[in-house]
Amino acid sequence: MSGKRLQQAIGLEDLDRLPVAPVITGHRKAFEGLIQKYEGLIGEFDGFILHPKVFDSAYVYAPSKPSLPEPIPLIRSMDEYDDLSALGPLDFALKAHREAGLINDLYERMQQSADQIKKFNEIWEERGVSSYCGVMAITPMGYLSYYRGISEVLKDMGRDSSRFLSVSMDIAQRYPDFLEEYAKITGILRAWISFAYSSPMTAGKYYFERYVWPPAKFMIKTLVAKGITPILQFDEPIEDYRFLKELPPRKCLLHINNGSELEKASEQLRGSICVAGNLPLSRSLEDLQRLLLRIKTLNFGTGLILSTEGSSPFVLTDENVGELARYKQFLAQNMG
Repeated sequence: MSGKRLQQAIGLEDLDRLPVAPVITGHRKAFEGLIQKYEGLIGEFDGFILHPKVFDSAYVYAPSKPSLPEPIPLIRSMDEYDDLSALGPLDFALKAHREAGLINDLYERMQQSADQIKKFNEIWEERGVSSYCGVMAITPMGYLSYYRGISEVLKDMGRDSSRFLSVSMDIAQRYPDFLEEYAKITGILRAWISFAYSSPMTAGKYYFERYVWPPAKFMIKTLVAKGITPILQFDEPIEDYRFLKELPPRKCLLHINNGSELEKASEQLRGSICVAGNLPLSRSLEDLQRLLLRIKTLNFGTGLILSTEGSSPFVLTDENVGELARYKQFLAQNMG
């Protein structure tokens, strides 16, 4: 029922109660053991479990490796955009990692991770707890920003906006093929789409509307057409979310970072896109009752999933499992 409840929420259908789905991840080596250890607690939620090996798929857009704290910009000039357009985002990433001595066996590593995620997901779907996503992705501008550096990308849009738009559309057209394949291997038909370095605040409204959003929109709509549910995340405040109403309605999930943004996004996107995010968890019954009243007063309707912050999943350890248990307070209430 839990997986069905989440899909009903994303589809803005009527629900018996609001889904409660904190995004639970952990350190790679200890993760599966901890999830099994606290099966009783985790099994009470609708989701979301985020297997840390899903992060391996992010190396396609992040030229890095586990020992490095930050990605390494590898595109030195706009001339290298031609190579990216010719190869496509996946093969370009594999070539870049190999030549830079990062993750030389990236494709094999991703394949092994996808297979392990699939086995893990099958077990937990049977237990009624849904996984968050099967693959991690980024907008075309975000992809370019990791490989080129955000300051240079912003200059590129000014130097030659048509060339920038062309390579962005090449990414948008070919990236979804990899994302679909990877998500289907894992059996989790949801793709985490980061708008890092791709927000109106970063690019400016003029450039965002003309050169950032059109390729991102194309990519997201292509994923929807392939049967993949995009989970959209922004790492900066958004003044007006209504540009997202250009996406197919009832097919995406917007996962945001804080309470005030949650209220604004829900109001602006009501009837179009389900919103997931955090409302401040309280330790007292009185605060909880006020929070539940706030949810009903704001009339979120069915388009809300109670969760953790979009950019900050809950990293499970033996020390903080009690904090995770606080989400049970929502389950104990009549949310209908």
